Amino acid sequence: MNWSRAIYVVFGGAWVALALVVGPAGADPCTWEGSSHVLPSGPAPGGFTQGGGTVWFMTGVDFPGSVEMLSFDPWEGTDSLIPDSLCSHWVPAMAFLDGAVYVISGGNTCVERYTADTGWTAVASLPAVKDGASAEVLDGKIYIFGGYGDAETYIYDPDVDAWEAAGPAMVHAGGNRASTVHGDCIYAMGGAEAGSDAPGHDWSERYCLGDTAWEDLAPLPVPRNGARAVTVGDQIYLLGGRSGDSGTVDNQVWVFDTTPAEDQIWTQHDFPMLKNRFFHAVAVYGVAIYSIGGNGANTGPTDTIERLITTSACSDVCDADVNGDGSVDPLDSGFVSARFGLSCLE
Repeated sequence: MNWSRAIYVVFGGAWVALALVVGPAGADPCTWEGSSHVLPSGPAPGGFTQGGGTVWFMTGVDFPGSVEMLSFDPWEGTDSLIPDSLCSHWVPAMAFLDGAVYVISGGNTCVERYTADTGWTAVASLPAVKDGASAEVLDGKIYIFGGYGDAETYIYDPDVDAWEAAGPAMVHAGGNRASTVHGDCIYAMGGAEAGSDAPGHDWSERYCLGDTAWEDLAPLPVPRNGARAVTVGDQIYLLGGRSGDSGTVDNQVWVFDTTPAEDQIWTQHDFPMLKNRFFHAVAVYGVAIYSIGGNGANTGPTDTIERLITTSACSDVCDADVNGDGSVDPLDSGFVSARFGLSCLE
């Protein structure tokens, strides 16, 4: 089977192919590609999450924060500004659970939930203020962890609208961590004791459901502050961030394979992002990683968007159940063509 790869941009809310490169399956590597769609006002996310086919993030990074949330639909290349959150949030944590977006703390203990049907709704307050914390969902609950000078973990149960007693403390106290979930485990990488200008660290740790403590893992190959992470299959991608000297922002991509029982190491990906970014939003849809907004290298907020069709999936995309309906069939070819600018050829 051969395939053709398109170079494409967004026009009128759709990804449009500009050129095709045809070759044998797996012969053409996938690189980062930019979109012509730009975000309004070049927001630098102070917290983000993905869910319901949408990426969500608060727009403010300057204290005391923002009352506006931006939603971005990567399929359609469209965004929408959602105003008037109940509290102002400065570098909050965010999570998506059961069809709702949760915005958690950030300069206060305020926690609120947003859905298109109900708008903004207050839920149980966080037991303590957290700035620069991270949040992930495990087993139907929200875990918020870390923060500036903070190693505590709190757990929110939406069924009873309550925060459980503090969970296990992290190995390292700090905020601005990259975090992601693989299986029943939360991975947290990098971070800083203070704010965005503080030196980054090479921390790497993991908490798995049922554990009584966070596990310290092998350090990152480079210190990072404000990097982001996503999971694709069994691999974790670490994207961008500020270096240990706090001044340099880069576009490097590092990959961690979770499958080996031993010798788990980070390797540098062949293709860096097009833009240097930190505090950006990231998301995974199908076989594509999206990197959205954030701050650039000494240039302030960037309003650009780019995406990577992961190398491992690029060679297999024409033989995969890409739309997740349980079978490999012609619908997958249509999905690939419509969503990723690829055309699978017999």
